[in-house]
Amino acid sequence: MYLTKVENLKVGDVLARKVYTADYQVLLKEGVELNNKYITRLKHLGIKHVYLKDKASEEVEIIDAISEEIKGEAINLAKQSLDTISELSLEEQARVKKIVDTEEIEELINKIVENILESPDIFISLKDIRDVDEELFFHLTNVTTISLIVAKILNYGKREMLDLGVGAFLHDLGKIKVPSEILNKPGALTDEEFAEVKKHTIYGYQLLKQFKKLPKSAVLVAKQHHEREDGSGYPSGLTGEKTHVFAKIVAIADIFDALQNDRVYRSGLKVNTIIRELYDLANKNQLDIVIVEQLVSNLVAYPVGSRVKLSNGFEGVVVELNSDALLRPIIKVLKEDGQELAEAFIVDLSEEMLAATISEVI
Repeated sequence: MYLTKVENLKVGDVLARKVYTADYQVLLKEGVELNNKYITRLKHLGIKHVYLKDKASEEVEIIDAISEEIKGEAINLAKQSLDTISELSLEEQARVKKIVDTEEIEELINKIVENILESPDIFISLKDIRDVDEELFFHLTNVTTISLIVAKILNYGKREMLDLGVGAFLHDLGKIKVPSEILNKPGALTDEEFAEVKKHTIYGYQLLKQFKKLPKSAVLVAKQHHEREDGSGYPSGLTGEKTHVFAKIVAIADIFDALQNDRVYRSGLKVNTIIRELYDLANKNQLDIVIVEQLVSNLVAYPVGSRVKLSNGFEGVVVELNSDALLRPIIKVLKEDGQELAEAFIVDLSEEMLAATISEVI
């Protein structure tokens, strides 16, 4: 199978994986042959990529950071929790601890942690197939997964990972109190609008501190995930030594996911650009350089299943990663200068004698 852009779909293409709606209900099943109606529907829903079946790449096995089942459960729980709280009056929000079941959230985080701990090698590649109008629910799930992968890289124990996971999953809870027209505004925010957005850290903290069973570190993540090492962040202008390490991890995961995925005002950025952005912020003493380096060292620019074009004119699909050279994976070459080859062949871009590099994802 391989990952392709919806804009490149043709009638007769066959899905290799299920396609889900924003609330993670199955829209199209694996094995469905696409027609004009289905393709138009995918575009209308804002879905950007799908996996297709292809004889030339049928042996490609794609390993997810967390299973589709757990991811769907996480997205639905995030949506359910946010919807429940957003529908409450201010008086009801003041006693939200009686309405939202945090035990369900903790059980979910335990599943994600176990999923990650059981995987021998997990790299960060979470570009989502999602509708930007439902962005927050997916964002919470992605930030949780990225944060926990970083925690595994840093050799955190399971208890620490569980506490971090809860904090990451709830870090943007306060956004339910920010008007949606501000959160989803396609243009630049006014000073007044940005001031309102910044309040989500306080809103989230005030909501979460009511839950006495939640780890204090998880509650602090909601308040501190926009603080910066040099004290230039908000809401309190804390410097690095005064900011909880969980908030530092979530801050970096938050920025990474925001940059890599489509937003209402721009398309997602390429991984190489994201890496430069993260290092730029770390070099300006805004992000923790150690955490940035650990995340970047495990970033996958070209996930297994990606169709790519090489600098020498060859085109193919990524079939395997090189753990010591993630930017130079193993490629099954299928075309040369746009023409199908009579026989495909394998190229390992990590070999020193090979000068070819990946020029673009197609």
